[in-house]
Parts: sequence; C-alpha cells; structure tokens
Amino acid sequence: MPNTKFDSMFLHDDIASNLDVAMLVRRRNYPGEKIPEGILTYYRNTFFENIISLLEKEEKSELIKLGLFLLSISSETIDSINQNIENLIIKNKLDENGHSITLGFNDNNSIGIIFHTNHLQFIYAKRYFKKCFEHMVNKYEFVNNYGIYFDANTKEIRCVRAYLKDKKILYEKYM
Repeated sequence: MPNTKFDSMFLHDDIASNLDVAMLVRRRNYPGEKIPEGILTYYRNTFFENIISLLEKEEKSELIKLGLFLLSISSETIDSINQNIENLIIKNKLDENGHSITLGFNDNNSIGIIFHTNHLQFIYAKRYFKKCFEHMVNKYEFVNNYGIYFDANTKEIRCVRAYLKDKKILYEKYM
C-alpha cells in the first residue's frame, strides 16, 4: 500500500445543504423542518431531552455545569440513562415504591448523578429524594453531586439538586 500524504481536501458544496435549508426555514419562514435530522433530533421525546431542555434555560452555574457535562457524554451513555429511567418508571408502577439509580463519572472533576422517582405526591416524595441525595453525597467521593427527581406518571422533572463539595455550594430548584 502506498504511503500517501494529503495536504488538502475538497468537499462538495452540498455537504451542508440540509443545514442551509433549516436556516432558510428559521430566518425567512419557509416551510420545512427548523432542525435537520441528525444528532440534534436523535434524542427527541426522551427523558434526556427533558433534562437538557430544562437545563438550557438555567442561569445558575451549578446547573449549567451539569448540562454541559451531559452534552459531553457518549451516545451509549445517553441511551443507557434513557433505558434506566424507563426501568425505574416500570418498577415504580409495579411496586409503588421509590426507586433511584446513581451514576458516577470520573473525569477531571468526579461527578455523581442520582435519578429518583416515587409514587407519592411530590410534597411527600421530596423528603425521600433529599435522603437519597444526601446518601449519595456522603457515601461516594464525588466532587460534583447532582440529583434529579422526576414524576413517574408524567415523566416531568420536579426538582434538581446540586452540591459542589469543593465550593461547599448546595443549590436546589423546584419546578
């Protein structure tokens, strides 16, 4: 096999045509899709999309940090999160108990995320969510700790907690 080196590459000008069409739809109100099919639509109507949609409106740096981290994880991990959330919902409907899953990530800043659901009304369930979150913070050595509570019936996120150990910041937001 010959050892060939490239010093330039030519791309045909229609490589981004679907993006060009989407921009015309957005800017000039032409009929069509505002978001072209692809990575931006792959997680449409999933729990992951709900999390990102919620966090993209946030102004608190603690939650923005979570959103940016979630956008950096692999598609396999995102698929796993979506599947595990569905499993929590099924378990909750079968036994009407609260259920959680904790995920740990070790990158430059270790990150722990707990997803929790319960069959109780949120006014009562938030006490259990708080206990599960505190258990994660105390049991594991994550620098950045996040908790997401969601209603198993509606799949709506009701509360997000963030605790950053290095800064000793606790932030909680109810939806």
